[in-house]
Amino acid sequence: MTDRELDALVAKKVMGLDVGGGCSHEFDVCLCFPGYSTNIDAAWMVVEKITGNGSSGNFDIVGPGEINKWCVHFYVHKGAVSYPSGSVIDVSAPRAICLAALKAVGVKVPA
Repeated sequence: MTDRELDALVAKKVMGLDVGGGCSHEFDVCLCFPGYSTNIDAAWMVVEKITGNGSSGNFDIVGPGEINKWCVHFYVHKGAVSYPSGSVIDVSAPRAICLAALKAVGVKVPA
């Protein structure tokens, strides 16, 4: 999956944006949503959307570490129990955030 395909999936499934039709494609760049998977500021908007303003009890990010990858976890709270609902290891923090967010909302992401 390309970064822009991932961005479109995140825009639709996580951010709730309408990505059909109205986008203007020029040089394979769509201006109707940001590069969530390549820009940490845009990826942080995804974190805030999933966690409701990025509260620390709902999200962990670790990296890049010795394996040069980032690990991201989103958590769901059921009563007093908290468990990961989206956990991903990937090569960049923004991309790992996007993939984990999709998992957290129940989207199966193609490899």
